[in-house]
Parts: sequence; structure tokens; C-alpha cells
Amino acid sequence: DLAVCTGDAVWWTLLNGDVPIADHAVATRALSQRMFRGSGRFEIDRVISGREGVAIEARGFQPLNNGKSYDNIYVWVVSFRDGLISRVNAYFDPAVAISAFST
Repeated sequence: DLAVCTGDAVWWTLLNGDVPIADHAVATRALSQRMFRGSGRFEIDRVISGREGVAIEARGFQPLNNGKSYDNIYVWVVSFRDGLISRVNAYFDPAVAISAFST
């Protein structure tokens, strides 16, 4: 829900750098509709909070239309400004993603 984000919030990854969080949401939705089969799930392993934000470590499991499963480990470092999300730095293994999405 973008209502919990600042107007200039960004989503950062090693692959794409800074992307407006609204654009990331649109791209993720499009990828989901094209590649994902059914509902996936996340299992939260750890949450660490501090004055500047929150770090979340999780594992994701998502069946794909190509018969594979996209299972990866994530760390999201979430920064806040005025009580809203202003930045998410998203870490994951891109090799796992490339392998899962290849046909």
C-alpha cells in the first residue's frame, strides 16, 4: 500500500539501483501476473528495529508458471521519514532469481 510511503520513496537493489517505489510496485505486479503460479509465502526469520528503521530477514517461496519454484532469501532495510517508508534497500541472491526465471 503506497499510502504508507513518502511521495519520493525509493526501492533499491544491486541490480537496478534506486527506483521510485511506485514504479517498483507496478513492475512487481506485472511480473507476478506473468510468471507466478498461485500464491507464494514469506517466512520472517528476524526483525531488527532501531531509531533509523527496521531490517527484516525472510525466506520467500513462490511457484512459477514454468514449473520451477522461486525460493530466495531476502533482507530488507526499511528507512522511515515522518512515520512513512522513505526507502527500502532490498538484498537477495540474483543468481537464484535468474535460474528460477530461465526457461
